[in-house]
Amino acid sequence: MLLQHAIVFAICIIFPGLTTFIAPASWITFHRSGASVNCTARTCVFFVVPYKTQTIVGVTSISHREKSDSTHRERKHGRETQKIGLIAKPWG
Repeated sequence: MLLQHAIVFAICIIFPGLTTFIAPASWITFHRSGASVNCTARTCVFFVVPYKTQTIVGVTSISHREKSDSTHRERKHGRETQKIGLIAKPWG
């Protein structure tokens, strides 16, 4: 009986905790008060328990940039096609 409880605890508590600790869920919220916009990013374990919180006061702009890392010709059935694919990485 004790072994069953240990297995259930490992599957239901330890495994999801380790999974969300290694690949955490992050929540970003924006708060507007007057003309000022603040951003709060929470990194959570178990999707709801934050273990890291970062705040930016006075957000001026929001953008997303990517840069092309390399290109490659796509292959289909062992032959090159006329399509060229981009491998993009986040800017930074």
